[in-house]
Amino acid sequence: MPTVDYWFDTKKELAWKRRSSSILDPKVKGPVFFEYPAWWILPNIRLRKKDLEDAPTNIWVPGIDKRSRIGKVSDKIMPEYVIDLPDAFEKYLKMVPKKRKKKFKYIMRKNSDLKMVEDRFEDIAAAWEWYTRKVSKLNESEGERQRTKQEHALCWELFHSKNAHTLSFYLEDELVGVNVSIWVDGTVYDVAFMRRESEQLNRRAMGFYAILKNIELAAEKKMKVYNILNGDFGYKAEFATRMNPLKHYIRCTKEFAKAYKIPMEAICELVDEKEIAKQLAGEKKQKALGREKSLLAPIKA
Repeated sequence: MPTVDYWFDTKKELAWKRRSSSILDPKVKGPVFFEYPAWWILPNIRLRKKDLEDAPTNIWVPGIDKRSRIGKVSDKIMPEYVIDLPDAFEKYLKMVPKKRKKKFKYIMRKNSDLKMVEDRFEDIAAAWEWYTRKVSKLNESEGERQRTKQEHALCWELFHSKNAHTLSFYLEDELVGVNVSIWVDGTVYDVAFMRRESEQLNRRAMGFYAILKNIELAAEKKMKVYNILNGDFGYKAEFATRMNPLKHYIRCTKEFAKAYKIPMEAICELVDEKEIAKQLAGEKKQKALGREKSLLAPIKA
């Protein structure tokens, strides 16, 4: 099983997750394959060879960090939206187009009555229902499966891990939003914004405000990069100064590639289905012989 040890307080061994719809298009169904556990929760993945030692035959891992030694840069996976942080927030505002800068300043003024508190982790519990409801609606609208209890638990643990930071926002002493980010090795990964649903708050563009305040804080604390992660969300491009491509790792048979319309040049490791069947038959035979020997051993004795 792959070991997740980049973002949590302790190393975690998680089972590969079964899937039968295309990562690029959930409407496309095909043979069963396996994906890296909870890849959509983690800011990015640094896949290693040892993670693949006991992996199933057909695996499709998206969202791999470009610095990973294995995998191929993919033009099918949305790139990360990245900000190269200057040493002051005003300098960042000078880096964005004039019209966008005007919009950002308007949002900052509109939300200036909000009180902001750092690292009040108990607010995650208060905002958790807002977050899970939002994720459920998003998955439903995109035709994706709903998250399991285990996946939600993993997400909860990540939000409370050693490198996690929160910004809580209050309107007249009432909690209205919580931003969660991971701060590690000079990079801030913006992983979630949890907001109370209301028409009044919808008009405030609080998601924009939360990111802007976190960028401001990151610049003050001399962080080097602000990563808004990947995903087909138009708002991310408004903040970013550049886009960083990601890798994927696909190991599969020709039949699998054909079913999911994956070009051969995108495959990292092509495997032969007949050879796999032969290998599995051999393993099955060895297990049967092992059981037979264990049954005969007491008789010989």
